[in-house]
Amino acid sequence: MPIYVIMERDAQARFVDALKNNRPIEPPAGGWSLHEMLNLAGAALAFAKGAGPRAWFDGSAARAHPEHLHRERYELEVDKVRGELLAAIDTASELTEVLAYGIWDNVFDSEVVCKTSFKGEQATNCYTTVRGFKVPPPDGKAAS
Repeated sequence: MPIYVIMERDAQARFVDALKNNRPIEPPAGGWSLHEMLNLAGAALAFAKGAGPRAWFDGSAARAHPEHLHRERYELEVDKVRGELLAAIDTASELTEVLAYGIWDNVFDSEVVCKTSFKGEQATNCYTTVRGFKVPPPDGKAAS
């Protein structure tokens, strides 16, 4: 099922201005619609991607300075980082649902850290708990 993106220029420009200038994001008049939430998520992703691959690399020798890689290898690394960002956003979304449903305190400490991963050509919500779970996650992948 396709999802239609309905975006109003001025509303999106307010999101961009707030993110660019470190200002609060004011709720739209009449409250948040599904499309406005999607557009806000898109604006946040645009800024996360705009930070460039270097901001997200883990510091290993090959990834610390990706521009020194062969062009094809660099493009693969950029694509992988974009996929990893989508996987991280999906994980953040699931964690936010836990908070919204009022069960955070039953499952997590005040801060939870998850390491996400990108598999293949699509973002997948594969994560390993680094810290913050009170109970092991259902997949049993709690990190030590």
